[in-house]
Amino acid sequence: MRNQRVLLALLSCLSLTAVGAASAAPGKSAVRVSTTGGFKQASLRSAGSGSNNKKLVAGLFKKKPVEKSTDKDDEKEKSQVAAPSETSKGDDESKSAESDKPAADQKKEKAAAPAAAPATAPVVEASSAAAAPAQADEPPPLVPDSALISVLKDLSRALMESEEIEKIEDGCQKTAADTARLALAKALSNAQLSSNRIVTMKERPKFESSMTAEAWDSGEITLSPKCHASLNAVWAKKLDGLLNVSIAGNCGCSAAPNGSKLGEFVFVASGKSTMDKGFDIQSQSDVNFWLGKLNGFTVDGTCCVPAEAAGEAQKTSSQNSTLVLKAVLTEKGIEHLALTKQFKEQQRQLALKAEEERKLSEQKAKDEADQLAKAEAEDKVKAEAEAEAKERSEAEAKEKGKSDKEKVAKQPEGSEKAPAAAAAAATESAASKPGSSNPPEPSSMPSPAVVEDPRSHKLGDLAMTSVSPAPALPPAVSSTRGWDSPAPSPATRVPSSSAQVLLPEKAVAGQFLTAAVMNPNHAGEPLVELSFNGATLATSQDGKALYMVPDDAIPGPTLQVGLAARPEQQAATVQILQPLAVPTGPQIPRVDRVSQLAESGGEIVIDGHSFDGVADRNRVIVDGTYDAHVLVASPVQLKADLPGNLIPGSHSVSVSTAGLRSNPGQFEVVALEIRPFGKETAKDDINRLAVRVLGTSQIVRVHVKNFTPEVLKIGRGDELVLNSPGGTNNQIVLAVQRLRKGSYHVDAKLE
Repeated sequence: MRNQRVLLALLSCLSLTAVGAASAAPGKSAVRVSTTGGFKQASLRSAGSGSNNKKLVAGLFKKKPVEKSTDKDDEKEKSQVAAPSETSKGDDESKSAESDKPAADQKKEKAAAPAAAPATAPVVEASSAAAAPAQADEPPPLVPDSALISVLKDLSRALMESEEIEKIEDGCQKTAADTARLALAKALSNAQLSSNRIVTMKERPKFESSMTAEAWDSGEITLSPKCHASLNAVWAKKLDGLLNVSIAGNCGCSAAPNGSKLGEFVFVASGKSTMDKGFDIQSQSDVNFWLGKLNGFTVDGTCCVPAEAAGEAQKTSSQNSTLVLKAVLTEKGIEHLALTKQFKEQQRQLALKAEEERKLSEQKAKDEADQLAKAEAEDKVKAEAEAEAKERSEAEAKEKGKSDKEKVAKQPEGSEKAPAAAAAAATESAASKPGSSNPPEPSSMPSPAVVEDPRSHKLGDLAMTSVSPAPALPPAVSSTRGWDSPAPSPATRVPSSSAQVLLPEKAVAGQFLTAAVMNPNHAGEPLVELSFNGATLATSQDGKALYMVPDDAIPGPTLQVGLAARPEQQAATVQILQPLAVPTGPQIPRVDRVSQLAESGGEIVIDGHSFDGVADRNRVIVDGTYDAHVLVASPVQLKADLPGNLIPGSHSVSVSTAGLRSNPGQFEVVALEIRPFGKETAKDDINRLAVRVLGTSQIVRVHVKNFTPEVLKIGRGDELVLNSPGGTNNQIVLAVQRLRKGSYHVDAKLE
């Protein structure tokens, strides 16, 4: 028996080594795998992961992709892989138990083994095939040239302001021209169209010596339920290049505001492109940019017949008959058509591949199901044969037992002990065998110790440390909320006599600015009306008012802001900047200039770009630690109050907006100190005062005022403005005369 077990172990090892070598050999594999990673992992799981299978794993990863279909040899190889994986994880007893299994059970397991490994393959391959078309991108869009959109906007603006259209006497023709320019303006208002008119210095020579044809079509434009239009544009992109826009539409004989009834119409505008030079506030440099200019236009339209013929005209005029103009086929258009054709071919190939893989997986699943059904039928027949053989053996055993009893009954009385002794001897020999499965008597076995499984405890039986949850915090308020029009104030108040209007000196058209009404201590005055070029807004509780500068604001000092309650006072002026290009996303703020000198707790002015016109959305950070209080703001300038605990000397400041932080700027905090000049001067015998400038060596303009002229007289006057000398000994010495005893009060501040 022992020699038989040793022989089985040797045969198992030799079989496993042969399978591993076959799987590692080039051009030969234990199982056929798909090129997808998921199928390879499924095959590895079916082959086992024991230490004896390392060669098999290495062979799977080194093997080149082969066909997905399997033949009878592949099924045989799979069964050979599955068999040693089962035998390698047992010891001598498991091998002997394996050999002791009935032949029918072993045959059933071998039949199920090859079907178990590829069972997951069709599922993985089907999912990968279904996901393959989804991985492809959308068809490539044809993006119009951003410079073309810019010059078309110039042409649209020129048509809106055209005096020639206003001079058209024919009502139908004028309606057609008005409808055409409205269609052009609506097509260009699409938010997905990007415009950029700036020309770099490297690009300018190219457009002076050569040209590029650019074209664009709008598709259908719905002006009203009965009025539709479309347009196309073509541009010779160069200096003085031709620009042509064609617009066609149909208004279905609906009545226009001027009383005309318009059917189909055609409008053609011609112009040219020029290049101009200007200053870009974003890059702080001179740039070239495109401009579109209108040369002329032509319009023609169908005027619907009045009265009873109008109904018949509407029947014959169909909205579906309106032509949708397409763009002229340029080099960019030809390239786009080629990309679109390539995309469609890729989609077709992916669909064919997915269909082919689906059919293969279905056929494979069908073959495996047929094989499994055949194996089950064979197992059923064998099980029935074994049951019949068992019944036959039991019947024979019963017959043999009856004959033995009859023989015992015929024996004499003295021989009755012999069978009992033989039975007892057989029992003892069976108990002495090492593989005997008969347990000892319960009374002779020790009581096993009871071990509790901690997993059997309920949650309430375990001692657990509970942590109190943190209190819920209110949701954070977004700092990038959209513009809400201010609600009308229930009542306004008259500003105080010392109220001042605080403004940024520069603002940008089309963006916000924050103004404020404050007293000399920079405390805001609420519910005070401000006039922005005649439009009034009331300040909020913090004394600030938010104003949107119009897109079409004229560049220059054109925004006048003042107190509505005091029209006699001269209004403050804000310089309006008109951007050449509008960025599409958040920009990193940039600090260009900072006030060179400021007092601790005083006001600082920061010039730069990409700030937020809403004051509360800007964070002014001093020395990376302290926050200044932003008073007013625009995208190009901030004014803020510094913290009051800054020591005299050099400091840094940066601006954070929308989570983006700017470069640092430098400034100096200045403090003024007044004290008697000279160390040995007696308190009551003062004859000179020193005004010391701390924190800077620059020349500073100082305002000195004597509040006690009856006690102390300043030789040069009781109120004067002086310049400090600068340098390391930056102080002003004033000659004074004490008139009588008592305390004196002389103040100095930066002018």
